[in-house]
Amino acid sequence: MRPADAFILTLGDDGALLAAADVDAALFVKGHDANAVRPILDALRSQPRRPVLILADVLGQEFRHESLPRLGWLDQRKLRLRRLQQQFPQALLKTALPLRNHTALLAALHEGGVVGWWLERLATLPNPSGGVCLLPLESADMLQRLMPQTATGWAVLLGMHRAGGLRQIVTRDGALIFTRLTPPMPPDTDGRDIAQAVARDLQATRGYLARLGLNDDTPLRAAAILPDHAHAALAALSLPVQSLLTLTPHQAARRLALGLTPSPLDASADMLHVGWLTRKRRPRALLMRPETRQTTNSAMLRRWGMRAASAAWLLALGSLGWQGQDLLRLGLANNRLIADNAALQEQLTQERAARPPVTQPLGRLRQAVERRRLYTLPLETPWPLLDKLAETLTADFRLTKLDWNHTDGKTATESLEISLRLADAPSGLDQARMAAQRFDELATALRQALPDHAVAIAQYPFPVMPNDTLSNAADAPEAKDCVIAIHKAAP
Repeated sequence: MRPADAFILTLGDDGALLAAADVDAALFVKGHDANAVRPILDALRSQPRRPVLILADVLGQEFRHESLPRLGWLDQRKLRLRRLQQQFPQALLKTALPLRNHTALLAALHEGGVVGWWLERLATLPNPSGGVCLLPLESADMLQRLMPQTATGWAVLLGMHRAGGLRQIVTRDGALIFTRLTPPMPPDTDGRDIAQAVARDLQATRGYLARLGLNDDTPLRAAAILPDHAHAALAALSLPVQSLLTLTPHQAARRLALGLTPSPLDASADMLHVGWLTRKRRPRALLMRPETRQTTNSAMLRRWGMRAASAAWLLALGSLGWQGQDLLRLGLANNRLIADNAALQEQLTQERAARPPVTQPLGRLRQAVERRRLYTLPLETPWPLLDKLAETLTADFRLTKLDWNHTDGKTATESLEISLRLADAPSGLDQARMAAQRFDELATALRQALPDHAVAIAQYPFPVMPNDTLSNAADAPEAKDCVIAIHKAAP
């Protein structure tokens, strides 16, 4: 929620002030009974869609600083929430803000009272409402803009408010430390009385800040937003501050360059804080009751869900349009191809009609068909047979010759004749018999590997057959290769 787009309802214990960034005149009512607040409720009903943001300037709000150990971001957040619940267990409007140097600011608004009464009234109106800002927390950074030297050290911002009273906001190094509220004074109060009240409050505040580390030697700077007739009286007093800046609400708004500026005749600083809040993009802390925050989050999810759905729908429409454009181009190209094909077909028909018929003898046509069949048949290869052979042969055998014959299956079947020899050529009769036994084992292995082939040993390398002739002559012939014949079984 942007404060500039909302009604700002400043609530104090003594009255309420309704203002908006685009409305020059503010509406102030004294008290909070049903008859007194009717003008504000009527003004809210006149713009039912405009949200309402409460700026609490009541007495019942507390701020505490907590030191935290060095933890990760998620663990620190859990610890802040746990400390907040421990410090303010009964409060529904509370928050925990992270600060520098592993510290946190815990803030809470007491239940009931003026703010609770107004939240119940606002719940009956159509205006979106339920968010509460704490005036000391939202206006603490105003002091640094009015007095840049207050960015370091102790400082106090003091102002007279019609709705709340005499408000003090104490900062240390620019961060909120303490706030104090005393009963309001009428705007026409004598300047000396206002100055005396401010001096008493500053002295009491300084005494309290001694508990937080402010000793007598520590400088304290102050900025007082007071009516013009109280400036001279305040400057004549001996105040417990080292430097003092006195401004009227109108002068302070001009120095801050606020769009919503109080009137020069306005003696109270309520509108100054409203203008300071409206210049922010979002409040520093927006307090809500748990049920209100859940309702707000649900409404936000629905709103952003509708926006995401609309964006997805527009993206889908754009994608369909882009794809439709591609389909249109493809359809046009297809139509052109169809037209070109029809033109070519027409040209072919015309050329066929213009040419005489071609006649050839039937024998020549058959020769051409047979020649085409012969040259287009796939070339047969023995790779499956050779793969099985390679799997069966071991390293002890050497292939010396391979003769493969393949026909079309009309006159003969596929045959393979291989010549082998052992890597270590044996000598002697017993060794020759052992070699023959190894070749027999190889033939058996080939029969198992090639079940659809007939495997037979056509020739042994040594004379081991019954009809072979043995000789012990010195010039006996050397051992020959073993020839194994493999024939594919006839279908």
